[in-house]
Amino acid sequence: MIPFRHSRFVSDTRVRLPSSATMLYAEVLQPGRKYYRDGELFAYDLFSTTLRAERPDGRHLFVEKFVVTPHRFPVTRIGVMERFHVYGNVVLLTSPERAARVYRRTATPVWDEATPLATSVSRLPNDAGLVCKVLGQETEPVREAVRAFCVAAREEVTGHTFPPAFGWR
Repeated sequence: MIPFRHSRFVSDTRVRLPSSATMLYAEVLQPGRKYYRDGELFAYDLFSTTLRAERPDGRHLFVEKFVVTPHRFPVTRIGVMERFHVYGNVVLLTSPERAARVYRRTATPVWDEATPLATSVSRLPNDAGLVCKVLGQETEPVREAVRAFCVAAREEVTGHTFPPAFGWR
């Protein structure tokens, strides 16, 4: 998603799936039109996403809410995005056994000062699965890290890998 100057985006996603199912949800948030004219770095008004997951019997698994209002609370502060511009978020809802296998492959945090890039994988509550967070300054390293997590998830869940990445250029 690439929010432009003064734009507002609100999303509320509800997922209901049985414990035998698997779902992979991913999004990459840009800081705006970074190289457009004089730049629109964090010039949007609001970005808000909510992801709720539950079982078919109504048992709640988790709620993740992400709200960014750059004009009220600067995103470039320490503890928020600081020097990073691009945010990647991947949620894997799957069985505890599958999640454990993916976690073993992906749980080592990455801090690449040269890129710069930071990734981390955490377990979701109620044995719902995993969440992977990625921060970077540019889009491609973040997309590559998101894809790497998705490849590991697909391989562990289905036994099949992703096809090679499509070359846009």
